[in-house]
Amino acid sequence: MGKIYRINKRIVFREEGQGAFLFDPVDGNLKYLNHSGKEIYQGLKRTPDTASVITFLQKTYPDADRDRLEADVMVFVDQMVEHNFITIHSSPSDA
Repeated sequence: MGKIYRINKRIVFREEGQGAFLFDPVDGNLKYLNHSGKEIYQGLKRTPDTASVITFLQKTYPDADRDRLEADVMVFVDQMVEHNFITIHSSPSDA
């Protein structure tokens, strides 16, 4: 089974223009998301798997290369996990 990603519940999300800010009030970590990052983050709020987010982005941007979308999404997710904005779970039941 693939990884399940969950938005860290303590994170404050604030849209700002085309992008958004993420703030962790516990450790003070602040991150600005550009438009693409905001779409990926919001996609993970809707569905906890990257495949669904990539499919959504491919429909939204039909000229984008799927392999490039997959790579970009995974780099983004890895960065979000590293900064504890997103957590990884092995199944929906442990999320």
